[in-house]
Parts: sequence; C-alpha cells; structure tokens
Amino acid sequence: MKKINIMSILLATMLTFGVLFTSIIDNVSANSPIPETASKEVNDKQMKKLDKMKEKSLKEKGEFNVSWNEKKGIPRYISGKLSDENTDISSFLEENKDLFNIVDGDFEILTSDSDELGMTHYKTQFTVDGIPVYGAELTVHTDNSGVITSLNGQVEPSLVNKKWSKSIKLSSSDSIEVAENQLSFTPKEDTYTTEPTADLYMYQHEGKWMPVYIVELQFLEPYIGREFSFIDAKKGEVLKSYNRIQDSAEIGTGTGLSGETRTINTYLYNGTYYLYDVTRDGIIRTYDANDRYQTGSLVTDSNNNFNSTRQKAAVDAHYYGGVVYDYFLNKHNRNSFDNRGSDFISSVHVGDPEGGSYINASWVGTQWIYGDGGITSSGTEYTPFSESLDVVAHEVTHAVTDYSANLVYEFQPGALNESFSDVFGILVEADYEGTPDWLLGEDIYTPDIEGDAMRYMYDPTLNGRQPAHMDDYVSLPNTREGDWGGVHINSGIPNKAFYNIATDIGLEKSGKIYYRALTRYLNSQSQFIDARNALLQAAADLHGTNSAEYNAVANGYASVGIGN
Repeated sequence: MKKINIMSILLATMLTFGVLFTSIIDNVSANSPIPETASKEVNDKQMKKLDKMKEKSLKEKGEFNVSWNEKKGIPRYISGKLSDENTDISSFLEENKDLFNIVDGDFEILTSDSDELGMTHYKTQFTVDGIPVYGAELTVHTDNSGVITSLNGQVEPSLVNKKWSKSIKLSSSDSIEVAENQLSFTPKEDTYTTEPTADLYMYQHEGKWMPVYIVELQFLEPYIGREFSFIDAKKGEVLKSYNRIQDSAEIGTGTGLSGETRTINTYLYNGTYYLYDVTRDGIIRTYDANDRYQTGSLVTDSNNNFNSTRQKAAVDAHYYGGVVYDYFLNKHNRNSFDNRGSDFISSVHVGDPEGGSYINASWVGTQWIYGDGGITSSGTEYTPFSESLDVVAHEVTHAVTDYSANLVYEFQPGALNESFSDVFGILVEADYEGTPDWLLGEDIYTPDIEGDAMRYMYDPTLNGRQPAHMDDYVSLPNTREGDWGGVHINSGIPNKAFYNIATDIGLEKSGKIYYRALTRYLNSQSQFIDARNALLQAAADLHGTNSAEYNAVANGYASVGIGN
C-alpha cells in the first residue's frame, strides 16, 4: 500500500485517460509455436530453435507453450521438455542465443535454488561487455532429472557491445558521493542503516544505452530514506532519483486500538521488559518513534504489562509481526521476510517528515514504520495502522517481494508488487481469523462507517478507486503524484483475478500457487501477462497442466482481460 496524494482526482483521471491496455501475448497450442500475430516477426533462426524444442516436448512430454514479447520479437516464457537430462544451464543458454536474437551478451548464473518438488531454479543476469543489463533477467527451471522444463524473463536483443566499460570514468565510491551531494542535507555516517551501495548496470535513458551506477542510500536522519539515484558512469550526472518507500495508501490517525488482550513475547533486562521477541530465528523488535520520522527507541515496561495508551500501537505491531512471521514460516517454510531469519523491526508513532501525523505505513528497506493515522485533507479518518493485521501483512509482503521477485515499483511490475501484498494481506488475515472478508484495511479505515475498506478484492471498482479489467487500465506518469505509473490504481486488475481464482479453488491452494509464482517465477520487470504465466507454471508444478487449479488460474486472469 502507498499513500496516494492524488486520490481526489483519480476518478477524473481514469475517465480522462480511458486508455485501453489489452493483452498482446497469448499462450499457444501444440499446433503453433507462437501466436499468429507474432509469427510474421520471427526469423528463421528463432523458428528453428522453437521447432526443435516443440518436437522434443511433444514427443516426450506432450505439451509445449510459448508466450511471445511482440515488442522485442523474442519469447518471454517457454515451457515443455526443453532439454535432455542434466543439461548444463550455461551451455543451454549459449546454444540458444539465436532464440532471443542476441547479437552481443552473455548470461551469468546468479543463484540456483532447489525446492520441495525437486525442481531447481537458476536466476541469470544478462550482461553486455561484462556489465549487467538493467531488468534483463532470465530464470531457467529444471525438474529433478535436470531437464529444463521452462524459462521466463527477458533480455535486450538490440543492445550491442560498444566496449562500454572503456567509457566508465567514475568509480562506485565516486557515484555514491554524487548521490549524497544531490541530497538536501549532508548525511552522517552513523545515520545509515546499511552501507551505501553502487551497482553498475547498462541502462536505457531517453532511448540511449549507457553504463550507470544505481546508488542506494538507506538512512534514518533527518528522515527515514531509501534513496535511489541513477548516475551516468561517464559524466557523473544524476539521470533520475527518488525516495522509493513502499507504503500504504490513505491512512489516518486513531483514538485508540481495539482493546483486545494479547499474549506477547518480551525480554527482561536489568529489571526492564522490552518488546523484544527472541522465540524465532529472527528477533521481533518493536520501537516507539516518539512522533518523529525515525526508528526511535525500544518499547519498554516496568511490570511486563504493556497496557498504557501509548503502548497499544506497539503491542499490535509486535503481536501481528509474529503472526505474519509464523504464517510465512508455517505455510511456506520461509524463515523471515528474506528467508534468512533476519530480524523483524517495526516502529510505531512515526511522525510525518514534514511535521504532524504520519498518515501512512511503510516498508523502508530495513524495517516497517506505522503512523498514528489521522484525518486526511479530504476528511477521511483512519486509526493507527498497526491495528490492522492485513496492513501489517501487506507491508511484510513488500519485504518478501524485495528478497524474491524484486518487482520494480513502477507501472505494471509495481502494480503486481502492490497486488501480491494485498493478496497475502487477505491470506494471512483469513488464516488467522478462519475466513476471508476480501477487504483491505477495513480495521483502520473510517472507523465510524461499518463495512467499508481501503480496497475491495471482490470488486475493486467500489468507490471508483480501481479498475477490475484491462479495458479500464489507467495510464499515469511515473511520478509520486502519478502513483509511480498507477501502482495502487491498476493493482485492482490482478487483485480481481486473485479473487476469482481463490473463490474457485480455495485460499490454501491459491496461497501456495501465489507464493511459488512470486518466489520462483517472477522477476523485477514482470508484467501482468508474466504474472499469469508465472501463476500457471506454479499451478502446473503443484497440480499439473490439466488440473482444475491450472484452469482456475487461466480463467481467473482471462476474466480480467489477460490471456485466453
């Protein structure tokens, strides 16, 4: 979720743009390796590779699917029996460069990870002149015999090697200094939550390819920041920058929490009790930001009964943090948000960096922050954000996404980032309460109005907030005022698809399919059609391609205008 300052004009925006975005990529039958509309753009080398894969698949497995990126003229997803047993992944990718029209470049295997089904997933990065290409990621999946069963992602076939490395004039430390200098303040070393990073990429800026450093600065003072800067590695110019905090929309202040008595894990030290839970691999630590935009100090109590008015928001954040941690651990065998047992750090009573109440909740790259809510400029009232389990689960899922698919927070990938957080907000709350209500943020939104919510999964169009079909996709600019290309607006489309799928096959199966798709098959630049492909492949892994679950995914996405 993310606070959207333009909510009051979104209805008008949606009506004004009225842009129709329809799926241009379809899965194909065994009789045709690619869609008819795309086949005119396929060259002989590509067709030869596709025919070879198709022949092997139909002979030995009986199925073959391709999803085509017509804009780039290359496949974005292929499944079938694509290789022999124990195939060397690097050799396979090298031998199939023609399939992707690659002129220059190589694939570097970043990670390989085996799962409970015996499959192994290889994440690769496409590089040119030894430099990673931004967003060009391909994932290769093998079964327990080492047979490649699918691949998905994208590359950049048009990018040629112009000896880009020779044009690099800045070092990584130089680029960090440039990024720091563009800030409105001089950061102090002790305010950084992690060491600044500068990663070199090939990046297309205003239609031109160039090597850039992508610098990330995470700090606590004078505000909690996660600043990204794209620095021209030759000239040292800042191409673009933003403070991209993944946060919640339209949140407000509250006058008190639910009043429920909770059992929480605390820590005793020198006669003082702390909201510091050491019962899991990852320690759950909860802070009071003291009405500032910072981490703050650990919440304490003298008698281990955290019941003061000031402590209630912290109790909810602490308790719900444990609920969400346990959901991912028990349902998906994921140990903390990064699957490495890292600490769960939350701050409540966070103030707005510009003063006043912070009407928001956020994942800031290292921790979660929750404001006390309040009344927005449009008169909408919210209670403290940590009061809502689905909001906490939503924000934690942003962190899970960061450490798996890493969906970039703009346009369709950003809308998927938001949608998957909404999905797991529903799943976690339903698992905790025993039944879904298909509402997001209902516990904190307009407390005097019964039954309303921030978002409605069963009908995203309620209150005119979101589209529920690609026919109504809203085109917005990639700015904060434009909701980073409509990440909160257009997430209604995949949200509606999830509702259709989950009501067909149930939350238990849907949750496993969605988790597998997020952590195994999606990547940073995935579009809506890629999410459909990823979910179909996850359903096929778990239940088979002729299963009711597979068909439920296909039908759920087709119902919102994505795929057949």
